[in-house]
Amino acid sequence: MLTRRLARAVCLALCFCVTTLRSQAVAQDAPPPPGAVSRELLGWWYLEVDRAWEAVRWNADAPQVQDVNKRFDDISLLFFKLDWSGAIRQLVVLRDELVGASDKVEPAALAMNVEPRTWNGDAAGHPTARVSFLGTAPASWKASVSLNVTSEGKALVPAAVKDLELSSNPEHNSLDLSTWIDWAALAKVLPTDSPSQIQFSLEIGGRVYAADRLIVSRPSLAARNAAWQTQLRDVKLESTELEHAGEMLNSRVGLFTDDPSRNRSCEFLADYPQMAASIEGELAAIKGGRSPYPLAGTWWASVKSGKGSVACWFSAPSPIPSKPAPLLVLFHGAGGDESMFVKGYGQGALVTKALQRGMIVVSVNTTTVMSSGSAFRAVLRRVDEMYPIDADRIYLAGHSMGAMAVAGLAQKEAAILAGVVCLAGGQFDPALPCAPTLVIAGGIDPIIPASRLKPNAQAAKDAGLDVSYRERELNGHTFLVNDFHDMALDFLSAQSLSRRPHPAGRPASK
Repeated sequence: MLTRRLARAVCLALCFCVTTLRSQAVAQDAPPPPGAVSRELLGWWYLEVDRAWEAVRWNADAPQVQDVNKRFDDISLLFFKLDWSGAIRQLVVLRDELVGASDKVEPAALAMNVEPRTWNGDAAGHPTARVSFLGTAPASWKASVSLNVTSEGKALVPAAVKDLELSSNPEHNSLDLSTWIDWAALAKVLPTDSPSQIQFSLEIGGRVYAADRLIVSRPSLAARNAAWQTQLRDVKLESTELEHAGEMLNSRVGLFTDDPSRNRSCEFLADYPQMAASIEGELAAIKGGRSPYPLAGTWWASVKSGKGSVACWFSAPSPIPSKPAPLLVLFHGAGGDESMFVKGYGQGALVTKALQRGMIVVSVNTTTVMSSGSAFRAVLRRVDEMYPIDADRIYLAGHSMGAMAVAGLAQKEAAILAGVVCLAGGQFDPALPCAPTLVIAGGIDPIIPASRLKPNAQAAKDAGLDVSYRERELNGHTFLVNDFHDMALDFLSAQSLSRRPHPAGRPASK
């Protein structure tokens, strides 16, 4: 069990890690060298394990639940120590165990890099696809591999099945796979009127060990960006609503670059074919004098706040509610970003369940909101402009560093918040008012241990604050989020400002 001093040191390490990640996220002038570890690669392997665990966890017995939680948290600590290659090597081993690999292929931590990331379909000037070992490679390693090239799940060209050999010798630590691909045949089957995405995956024994994607666009993504920006500048935005719509569209157009970042999830997760078609419609609506927002389903945009902006994923039930609906704002943990609750944490299970309950959901970039006192209110105002929000039912939930953020808002914004859930984190000042809050802790969490959270929650409760505490003895730090999504949503759904005295400063309902 961590001591309080060590727990505080870990929290400081999380903040250092976030700072490191943010600095790396903007350093995108050159392609990563072979074998480099990016947030995209880390995220890909995290999702591999997340999917594998989701498939078996409901049938797992107590020892396995505890073991998998502990091992994943150990991997998280490697991540926070910036040993990203080591973290991925352990993720590979854990994924293979969870899927029940019968053939004993030696676990291989590999990275595939297709560079450049975009292509105009000219077979004579095709990209380069390389596969590399991450970190220290075995003295020699050999496996029969299948290189698959697909789009929307359909094979574009026949799979290339060959023996792949790599070694710890720097001269043989990576291999150019470009000669395995018939680029001329590939160019012939690609669409010419809209962007398309090609997925490259390297399978060993029927399991994927490396993957990357290539965006094909004629004209290029950057050329589309420039054309849209020119059209947007020529539009007269004659109302505040249209000004805000123009800002959001501008943020979405900004994702179109010929070198999509491997460290910024809104770029490496972007569905460029779908976004290109949507942006054409959004721009046409603004030209016609109306805001196209909100969009249907789940979509990304940033919200302007002062001189900065907050990156957000917006989600709503389909069809979008016509009557005021509850709002849930989600805050991710350290090392993540606004995509974590949408794509991770059990494949976005909390968001999915919240939508099923009729909630509007906004997943924000926690670090941006924590660094700006006005950012949270800016997000609320923008959401209230777009969706029919029930001001009596504004909820927050956060994980780890995000739990720390929402605990602070639970006290700072107690007048407008109906309920708050802190997952694996959160500290309270017993002397300040607090919105009704549920703290959920993992009994074996090594990062923010239950032994630290429980006494603080109890002190807040003893001081008369509406703070409740729950603990799951088998859970650690990250997998806790999905295990408790129903408990979190049950708690929030039971809260409403209308059921307690109306504090001053609450925004009026529509």
